[in-house]
Amino acid sequence: LCPVLFQMSVSQPQSGRGVPCLRCRGTCTGFEPHSWRKICKSCKCSQEDHSLSSDVEDDRKIGRLLSDSKYATLTARVKGGDGVRIYKRNRMIITNPIVSRKDPTFDTITYEWAPPGLTQKLAMQYMELIPKEMQPVAGTDGACYRRRQLMRQLPLYDQDPSQCRGLAAGELKLMEDFVKQYKAE
Repeated sequence: LCPVLFQMSVSQPQSGRGVPCLRCRGTCTGFEPHSWRKICKSCKCSQEDHSLSSDVEDDRKIGRLLSDSKYATLTARVKGGDGVRIYKRNRMIITNPIVSRKDPTFDTITYEWAPPGLTQKLAMQYMELIPKEMQPVAGTDGACYRRRQLMRQLPLYDQDPSQCRGLAAGELKLMEDFVKQYKAE
């Protein structure tokens, strides 16, 4: 076995084992990580389909991306976290009164994410531009879609050179400079 392949198979994180697949809906026995691909050995679906990340992990990823950038105001320091910054999640709850008979009731919609710094009216106009099935309403396929996109678009190794395997010292320095540069933009 090639040393590089051996390292890849040994260093694969083992978190998330047994998490059910959202795509297979019961036919998968639970997430079983492939040794070097980002898929489940049981059902061949991606990690994103097993929803391995949590809100806290997502907030840490986005916080890491935004820290030391001009958007650092969208993050907060974690107490006792050695300077770690997390994303201040911007949820939006819309309450619409429904007048029927004598007792008024309310229809409530909770968006897991909304653009920061906008009024509720402008944020609602933004959400209406997103197709209904992709809107990040809590507990819907749209919210799962957003989480899957975050997992795919924000891999740890793109933001943290220490997460990259096999970089030489010179390449590590270049990667650190690259990360600083794109955060400055």
